Amino acid sequence: MPSISSILYVNVVVDVPLYAEFTYTCVTPLKRGSRVLVEFGTKQVIGFVWQIDIDIQTLTFDLNKLKPILYVFNDVLDEDVIDVIKFAATYYHYPIGQTLFTAIPTLLRKKKCSDIVLEKLYAKHKKQTEINEINNEPDILNRSNIQPLNYDQLSVVNSITNSLTTFYPCILYGITGSGKTEVYLELIAKVIARDLQALVLVPEINLTPQLLKRFATRFSTESIYVLTSNVSENNRLIGYQGALNGDVQIIIGTRLAVFTPFKCLGLVIVDEEHDQSFKQNEGLRYNARDLAVYRANYYKVPIVLGSATPSLETLYNHKLGRYHLYKLLTRAVSGAKLPQIQLIDLQQTPTHDGLAQSVIDAINTRIQLKELSLIFINRRGYAPVIRCYVCGFVSRCKSCSSNMVYHNTLKAYLKCHHCGKVDPIPTACDACGSQHLQALGNGTQKIEETINKIFPTARVFRIDYDTTNTKDAWDTLYDKINNHGVDILVGTQMLAKGHDFPNLTLVVGLNLDSGLYSYDFRATEFLFAQLM
Repeated sequence: MPSISSILYVNVVVDVPLYAEFTYTCVTPLKRGSRVLVEFGTKQVIGFVWQIDIDIQTLTFDLNKLKPILYVFNDVLDEDVIDVIKFAATYYHYPIGQTLFTAIPTLLRKKKCSDIVLEKLYAKHKKQTEINEINNEPDILNRSNIQPLNYDQLSVVNSITNSLTTFYPCILYGITGSGKTEVYLELIAKVIARDLQALVLVPEINLTPQLLKRFATRFSTESIYVLTSNVSENNRLIGYQGALNGDVQIIIGTRLAVFTPFKCLGLVIVDEEHDQSFKQNEGLRYNARDLAVYRANYYKVPIVLGSATPSLETLYNHKLGRYHLYKLLTRAVSGAKLPQIQLIDLQQTPTHDGLAQSVIDAINTRIQLKELSLIFINRRGYAPVIRCYVCGFVSRCKSCSSNMVYHNTLKAYLKCHHCGKVDPIPTACDACGSQHLQALGNGTQKIEETINKIFPTARVFRIDYDTTNTKDAWDTLYDKINNHGVDILVGTQMLAKGHDFPNLTLVVGLNLDSGLYSYDFRATEFLFAQLM
């Protein structure tokens, strides 16, 4: 039994909803951030050493009741990760332990992830990296312009490149099609040429396949890793560790990738910075864009916030002199024109199940020309609500009072898109008992049904949460579009996220003003961003 004088005291954080650290004992010095196994209550759990060299004189409780650390793993959190965790916990008023466990890969939260498991994962990654390096001959052209930059793009690249070694927050405001991605690629090429790494954040998982192809084509000899919620536990940990070791040059990911540690980060890019998907709405409610700015400041590197519709808070930071502003006001492709916009008042125009005749004619013209049309309606399901024809009662969720949406599938059902509650279709009104029920309004399913009736030979694809919840759904869609296998797309806001559909020549927005009837005080700003 070691003597009291030889015992060391450390504070450990664990995954519990308490604003506290917990003191344990150990007999050998530990590093801050060490992953450990401890007894917490009656369970053995993973924890991380958060404070070391605690002065015994400051402890006000019975030292004999303290428990020892059961096991110390080899892996240690990097100092930059510890820094951003401390900042996030304080800024967002969230328990330090739960903040930490939100930030790290899932495998590091589990007892089964031993040192042996980690060593095997890293060894596998290193071996695969060596194979890729052998199979990919160095090509100096990959680090030069594949598509030459125009004057405006080149000016932006040159200006930001001059500030690669300092914290340089800037807004890249560019209209749709102005070539913001090409600016990103060239900036990353400059960074990699200096043996530095790049972090690219995108708002949605469905944007990564298309973006990854462009990056893989441009940087075929570099190691690129994708970190999203669709990535397996093993691959997320490999990418996480690869970035820390410097084996991975480019990390592309959604909001969770903002916590990735880096050996030598040189650039941060936040694409579509205005998008609300960067906000985590449960648990640690953080905004990945804001944490990205904090991390760029920690590393003293530039951060580029790209958008065709920058958020108001971002523009206000520019007004205050905190952010630099760059503009791309013309389309990158020579001769490309901005779209002509036509407004149709449906109160003055006859419709076919929600579609005006002029819209139907325009879609028919696109089909004849073998071009792609997109119909945007930001409502999933068949109809937004079911109403009683007699008393006017509407279907509402009994759990949260939101409207229950009618989904017309092989087994029709009502679903609350707020809390997820699912109910069978009622046979009678809950209020008056009448069986005269009617589905009101249009959703993506109903518009898809209508389009198929009007254009029976057209190849129609519906894109919403119900049709794209599989891992390969977007890859399949992109392949079909690129091979001219789609005539008409019908979808929700998922289609308004910066996708590149080269053959698209017509966009139809249905019931757009419904976006103004939102509980969010920023509804007008969000609707504008969506339409642009």
